[in-house]
Amino acid sequence: MNYLLTSIITTITVGSLSGGAMAQTFLNWNTLRDTSGNLLGDAASGQVFDLDSGRNITVSWSGNWTNGAPQGFAGADALNGVEFRADQGESISITFATNFTDVWTLESQRNNTGIDNRDGTGVLTADGNWNLTNLNTITDLTGDGTNVITYNDPPTGDRGDFDVTFTGNTFTYDYSVQTGFATPNVHESFRFALNQVPEPSSTMLVALGGLGLLLKRKR
Repeated sequence: MNYLLTSIITTITVGSLSGGAMAQTFLNWNTLRDTSGNLLGDAASGQVFDLDSGRNITVSWSGNWTNGAPQGFAGADALNGVEFRADQGESISITFATNFTDVWTLESQRNNTGIDNRDGTGVLTADGNWNLTNLNTITDLTGDGTNVITYNDPPTGDRGDFDVTFTGNTFTYDYSVQTGFATPNVHESFRFALNQVPEPSSTMLVALGGLGLLLKRKR
């Protein structure tokens, strides 16, 4: 193989591996619509959402819940999340599954006003091990370093939140709402980010152009 052609192919290989830094973006469930044009929770369980470059995420659930505007996240961040709104005594299970493996960054957030301050129990199960990166107020969270995290929300008047990551393609969030309080329902907010598909690097694009010229010249 000619030296120039070998050099170009080497450049393309290195460029495709190192081009474009991977950046994470929180999925915006306020605008993201499934393949039928519905927002999350506005259609039956099993909604499929196209992301980019052939990647998609399927959301399935059981239990009686609605998706509200997440509370506890400030400003534009509030638009990104998912919020369980469910009656006391309800048990909810929601699963997010992608057709690709990625690093997931999940942030849980509870507001400290009004009806948000009600006890509940959460269980997060993933196909990879969770890595706890932040914990606030919640004193009984367990499972860091395993694929199952459990926690109880803090008492009324407190605020609790935690951040976790894992590598895989699916996780399930189970949440059970306690009973015995006056207000009818609770809000439980969380959001998560996935990696964006990187744009091709300029080096790789230049190399591809050079390969095209070389092949044309060799004809």
